[in-house]
Amino acid sequence: MNTNMTRFFYQSTIGLPVDAIDLYQWLTHITEADYQGFSPAHRAIGLCQKEDGESMINVESIGGNLLVQHYTIVQKERQVLKLISPRTDAYLFHLLKVHVGVEWTMSIGYQDATSCEFTCEIGVSYPSALLAIAAQLVAGHYFIRRHLQEEAPQFAQDIEQKFRSVPPPPSP
Repeated sequence: MNTNMTRFFYQSTIGLPVDAIDLYQWLTHITEADYQGFSPAHRAIGLCQKEDGESMINVESIGGNLLVQHYTIVQKERQVLKLISPRTDAYLFHLLKVHVGVEWTMSIGYQDATSCEFTCEIGVSYPSALLAIAAQLVAGHYFIRRHLQEEAPQFAQDIEQKFRSVPPPPSP
């Protein structure tokens, strides 16, 4: 993935201890209805097994642009989840197809005995300086930031709700 990446963050508190949450389990049990409920921009989601590991396809419309993200799950731990889509199909204004790189990382960290800090990060890399400038000119970063601020609190709320009823794992 390109090191020249623009990153966007969202952080909030989840009212559960770190050990009560398994981000990988949460992600792999998201239904399409769940995904569509997190944001009106979400169109479809699908998980599958490939020779090189697990993958996910997300389809969403952000700022008038349709994105088809072909993620590979590269880190799948209870507290850290990282997905990479090196060639996301981005249809600018639903017409012109370009490719961008996308990284999506979610993590939880210790806050105190009864809560944890949830972080959702999106990174976008552009194949050329011209496309990066164009993204800024058409307010692409604004729409990505706005989308993250919309979906990430819904992720945190869903994680808390789903793991609130699950007993914590036994201590080692």
